[in-house]
Amino acid sequence: MESRLKVSGHSVHLMLFMLPMGLFVTGIIFDLFHLMGGPSLLAMAGYWQVVGGLFGAAIAGLAGIADLLFLQPGTRARRVAIAHGLINGGVLAMFAVVWLVRVGDPERAAGAMLVAVELLILLLGAVAAWLAGELVEGVPADGEARPATLRSRAVQAIGAFMTAR
Repeated sequence: MESRLKVSGHSVHLMLFMLPMGLFVTGIIFDLFHLMGGPSLLAMAGYWQVVGGLFGAAIAGLAGIADLLFLQPGTRARRVAIAHGLINGGVLAMFAVVWLVRVGDPERAAGAMLVAVELLILLLGAVAAWLAGELVEGVPADGEARPATLRSRAVQAIGAFMTAR
């Protein structure tokens, strides 16, 4: 699929997506080090990484919505883009809940259970990133692709589920 929002020929959505994903990953790494006995500064750094990731993800989502608006209805590209957006919206909402839970702690620390939740959210984000790769590599914006990869078959199953509803 071809992005409509570009800077120097590169998709703005893809550029913006990298920052929040990196911030979420870094925040989880800081939280893990804090859980292993690191100083409380690591917990605070992890907290602020999540906050930055939330802002970055919201901005990247706006660019993604702009791209989605230009996809033709009824195409596989649009179905995959909608699944990608819904999953990313869920990731954003769940990290917002993580942020709200941490606001109440003076050290902004995440306990072991919350870090486990963060890791699960990150796995869900990886699924959304996988779908983004499918959009960039395997789905033309104006038609139906005929890919043969395992990833593509999984995306076809998601598309079939979404059209069956």
